[in-house]
Amino acid sequence: MNNQNVQRDNDSRIKDGLVIKPSNIRIWLHQKASGKLAKVIWAGQGMRLRTETSHHPKMKRFLECVPHVMGVIKDIHQAVVENDLDTLKAKTASPTPRIVLTSKDANGLTPLHKAAGLAHTQIVEYILSIWPSLSSDEDHTGKTPLHWAASAKNNARSFNLLVQAGADETALDHVWNMC
Repeated sequence: MNNQNVQRDNDSRIKDGLVIKPSNIRIWLHQKASGKLAKVIWAGQGMRLRTETSHHPKMKRFLECVPHVMGVIKDIHQAVVENDLDTLKAKTASPTPRIVLTSKDANGLTPLHKAAGLAHTQIVEYILSIWPSLSSDEDHTGKTPLHWAASAKNNARSFNLLVQAGADETALDHVWNMC
């Protein structure tokens, strides 16, 4: 494996231009940049923080919380897959910050991507009622929840909810855009 492939495997870029790689994580820990480190978790890359350490009390507490936050994210994603609206509501209730609904899994899918693709319309409706702009969020391949909704059978309701929330019906799936 050449250096370029290793570099690509160790790096991830998130929407706002942050490059998630081990050296940047260590820099952010040193700078006590908890906001950037939180974005690592929301981007589905929390496992990259599991091996990190810090002697600074604030960063040490942050890193100690990472497994718990990752567990909550996993529970939320699982509730969506299982179409369990009650569990989703319980896991996203206060004091849990609403930003947890923007969390991605390792494949870059948000709970809304999953709900839309699985035609779980009540969950789509719930998530959009809290965070409508998620209707335009892209996964790692460039697909929006609308793309996922369009690919599911009998999913006109989810599709329409996403469009009403502001999803762009003309957005191209980047996979097809490469052809």
